[in-house]
Amino acid sequence: MMYIDVPYAEKDEAKALGARWNPDEKKWYIPFKRDYPKFAKWILAGESHTYVICNHFYVIVGKRICYRCGQDIDVVAFGLEEYYDFFEGTDSDEFSSEFNFGEIHIAADMNPSLEIKMQKYLLNQYMYDGRLFNNYCKHCFAYQGDYYLFHEDASPFAIHTPKEAQQLTIFKVPLKQDMIAWPSIGYASTDSYIKKYAKDGGLLTFYI
Repeated sequence: MMYIDVPYAEKDEAKALGARWNPDEKKWYIPFKRDYPKFAKWILAGESHTYVICNHFYVIVGKRICYRCGQDIDVVAFGLEEYYDFFEGTDSDEFSSEFNFGEIHIAADMNPSLEIKMQKYLLNQYMYDGRLFNNYCKHCFAYQGDYYLFHEDASPFAIHTPKEAQQLTIFKVPLKQDMIAWPSIGYASTDSYIKKYAKDGGLLTFYI
């Protein structure tokens, strides 16, 4: 299930589509993820592209050498396995969606409110810069650079072989409810190596 923001003037429309009202939270919610595409206009909420993360996501920890001080450090990314991809169609009132599952894809960024919670639990790997999390060296505090970590071929998150995937540790984070997010997702033909060969770090339950 997932909470959505529904303007008061549109509540009857949302209710007719299957949305329900939670009087304690004072919010509308969609009970079943199979119905999410019906609510695309509220999920997008004026954005041209939005994701819905379903059931869980992963915190993925890799290793690198800090370019400034030369010490070994941990660097962190997100991993997405089950999610909807919502996007606007060619007409302003036309929406499309696609459900993705099966492989873990590396992602930068996520949802700011979630990342604030992560700050308390991953302080050795992540530091908050006011809006999104970025990787810094825990020894000299040098910013490690999102372009290097998520776009360059030499990044610890650019997986080409099973051996490279074995250098990663993945932590599964269950969600209390599905979540709207805006990650920057990378796709590679070798993404299946992550789930198959990375070390299983167990569960992180700070968001339950």
